Amino acid sequence: MLSVMGRLAPLPCGEAGSGPKCLPMLVSDPTPLIVAPVIPVVTIERSRDAVPLARALMAGGLRIVEIALRTPAALDAIKAIVAELPDVIVGAGT
Repeated sequence: MLSVMGRLAPLPCGEAGSGPKCLPMLVSDPTPLIVAPVIPVVTIERSRDAVPLARALMAGGLRIVEIALRTPAALDAIKAIVAELPDVIVGAGT
């Protein structure tokens, strides 16, 4: 299910009984995702680099970043960005 503007809608996850498991996601305002010129996907090797990188992206007009879950530092990087930069929208991916 995907919640857009408070309404739940099913995510396309393959046919019934097959495909990946879908998890609920809350998007209170999808506008930033729609109007973003690009969404950078970054791999963070050291969590201490996450906040300065997110600050630089934000200074360049990009307030959405996807952190690739490819390193042990990825989850700590997400936590750090969310804690220090509440105006940055952080996603997680592969």
